[in-house]
Amino acid sequence: MAATPDDGTLVAPAGCSATARRPPGAATPARLLVTVDAAAAGGRRRLEAIVGRSRAPGVPALLWLGGAPAAGTIAGTLDVDGTDAADATAAALAALAAPADPVSLDAWLAGEGSHVATHGTVPPLTAPGAPLAALLGRLVAAGAGDVGALPLAGTLPGGLARVRGDLVVDAPLSGAGLLFVDGTLDIRSALDFTGLVVAAGGVRVQAGGSLAVGGALWIGWTGGSAAPVLMVDGTLRLRQSRAALDGVDRLLPLPRRPVLLGVKDLA
Repeated sequence: MAATPDDGTLVAPAGCSATARRPPGAATPARLLVTVDAAAAGGRRRLEAIVGRSRAPGVPALLWLGGAPAAGTIAGTLDVDGTDAADATAAALAALAAPADPVSLDAWLAGEGSHVATHGTVPPLTAPGAPLAALLGRLVAAGAGDVGALPLAGTLPGGLARVRGDLVVDAPLSGAGLLFVDGTLDIRSALDFTGLVVAAGGVRVQAGGSLAVGGALWIGWTGGSAAPVLMVDGTLRLRQSRAALDGVDRLLPLPRRPVLLGVKDLA
């Protein structure tokens, strides 16, 4: 959806063709009229669908990866809590979302063994990587500041910060809002954050280091055969905070998943 918070691209599967246009009526809420023509196993189906956006920002997961994770990357501790201690009405979140089969993602979590602890999470989700380039463009247009100017963790809605290149945290740091790191987020000390942390180049938590996020952590992927950079030799703690993500979404509209609002068979 061009010029909206959801301006990523969805590719039709093999054997399918699809076109999209804005449906008649009001411009808001944002939605598309999609015509799909699919052929498989000697059959054919043609349909129209109205596609909108989910009400909740991002994906319902604490950790959103741009590619499938690699085995053996959690030598320290990954602790994830899918429940919201401050909001009993919030639905439980998945520990992980990535563009991979949920079974393989679940196997990855299990394969990291005692290094991973999950509390109140639902099964992992398949999802394309977050549209980080588009998010960065909106962040720059909004006038993001320096990470040192962010309010302390626990502040809602927090602020907006961008780091060009890598961010090395070698002294205790606290912040709230949206932190976007163009490169690698390298944790050697402690970072306590409330809101959304985005690391386009990956995350490394060194031995003795600690990264705690109340909200969500999104990690990019450079493409190719390499997995997203996620190396945890220290401690990575993620816990749900719907209020924190909603606060970030008010500061800067976040991407949303497409949702099917209606469908009609044409043939």
